[in-house]
Amino acid sequence: MNDSSDFIFPSDDYQGEVGLVAYSDFKCEEPLDFELGGHLDSFNVRYETYGRLNDEKSNAILVCHALTGDHHCAGVYSLSDRKSGWWNNIIGPSKPLDTNKYYIICANCIGGCRGTTGTEASFVDLFEGDGDKVDEMNRRIAAEFGFEKCFSVSGQT
Repeated sequence: MNDSSDFIFPSDDYQGEVGLVAYSDFKCEEPLDFELGGHLDSFNVRYETYGRLNDEKSNAILVCHALTGDHHCAGVYSLSDRKSGWWNNIIGPSKPLDTNKYYIICANCIGGCRGTTGTEASFVDLFEGDGDKVDEMNRRIAAEFGFEKCFSVSGQT
């Protein structure tokens, strides 16, 4: 779990940050069919989470890939990492997406590579414009965490 309360940085330079993060992989063995004829028997989606999911599972915020570039939207992978996540200025303790209150999930998009089922040319042609499948992928990830709806969703236009 990527929870800033579990990690103490060596100096005050990192106050308000989510801290060290690690990604996880969601391996879905259920098939996914695309409107234009594409089909995946199974797929992998890389994601990161920040904060803690409450007992009621009512505080999850999904940050969609289109606003992040990939799954890495906050924190760093090591103390020597100079490149924080895409939304590092928005996600963290006391920031707009406050990890003291919310459980933030950011999943890479199918076709986005970086650990997620990738971009063979024929696959990309079949996937292009099929936003409903991105929604389906996000629903499957939410079900994996045990909730049917998110507190909020931020992302794709």
